[in-house]
Amino acid sequence: MRRHARAFYIIFVFLVLSLTYGCASYRAWDLPRISKWPPTPPSSEYSVKLIKLVTGAELTINGKAEKSGGLLLNMVSLKTEEAYLVSGLFRVADPRYEYQPDYVIEVRVSDRETVDPSSMLLSALTLFIKEGEMTDEYTLHTTIKDRNGVVLGNFEKSETVVYKQRLWLFFAMFTRLPDVVSKEALYDLNCATINEALAKGVFQ
Repeated sequence: MRRHARAFYIIFVFLVLSLTYGCASYRAWDLPRISKWPPTPPSSEYSVKLIKLVTGAELTINGKAEKSGGLLLNMVSLKTEEAYLVSGLFRVADPRYEYQPDYVIEVRVSDRETVDPSSMLLSALTLFIKEGEMTDEYTLHTTIKDRNGVVLGNFEKSETVVYKQRLWLFFAMFTRLPDVVSKEALYDLNCATINEALAKGVFQ
């Protein structure tokens, strides 16, 4: 009987630990929090500008270049377009048609991912009592050109997202899912770029 009770206890503890295991992502806030969004138009005469967005993405893992695939580029494209549209200052040209945009905006994101395989393995072997961690450092490079291709400004913004796995993060998973936090960071990087470009008089 005691043997069965002990086995049941071990199974129960294992199940509890498994159910309370979770993973979540957090921002390091290298990027200052955005205090005003959407921004104020640069002047009362300002009209919504037509822009062409050109996006790109590159991924390195522990310093080694990797194929980023469609996931990262898709996130960059979606969150970049969303930021420019939500600003209320731009409309994005439809790439299916010929057009003459007011601005061409080239956005490229570098994702430097740092993974410690030993810490992730140790975390799993200890049933996630030990914390496993990896980081993604997103750097947004933006070049803004006028309709003639003249460069009006170059901007660079960075933000770090930290991914953690350990016990008791189960409930945090619902609001701190890795892709959700990464999308928030990419969106804010674009918002900060727009605000800086406005402050420097790039958009008229």
